[in-house]
Amino acid sequence: MVSNNYLRKYRKLRSLYEQTLGKKISDITWYRLVASMKRHLGFVVENPSSEAIVKSVAQFKSRYKRFSFTSEDFQECWEVFNKYRNSNQTFTCDTFLHDLTKTLEITEIPRSTKYHWFSRCGLSYSANKKFSNDDFALVALGAAKWAFNKRIIGSKINTPKPSIEVLAIE
Repeated sequence: MVSNNYLRKYRKLRSLYEQTLGKKISDITWYRLVASMKRHLGFVVENPSSEAIVKSVAQFKSRYKRFSFTSEDFQECWEVFNKYRNSNQTFTCDTFLHDLTKTLEITEIPRSTKYHWFSRCGLSYSANKKFSNDDFALVALGAAKWAFNKRIIGSKINTPKPSIEVLAIE
């Protein structure tokens, strides 16, 4: 049996999610989302950090429509997101991108790509501009997805194709 406090917090988290996402969701969608957060993030409704987690997930969903807990790159993206969200360091866009290239182990970011990452999060890129760590964390999420996809594409290109031999039957 769940307590009244649990139910109150559960409803509050749902309204926070809907408010951050900007639209209402069905009961079953919320139920499945909570189950996924419990399974993949160790989410607990009554935990003090639950509001931050719900808000972050809603921001992911609003910015990245195909965001999924079950995608193979989720864990890497979540770690990068948390690194920047929980950072005590103050970044400018330029220092953030420099640190991000080290974190993601990428050598170069195409010019248009970095502008795309920032605009996707509702931010405008300027080398000396400062944003909150939450904003940079969302940009880092998009960058991590991009880097992961680049690694997948690169490994597919560099993988030798199997040779097919035709055996004649006599």
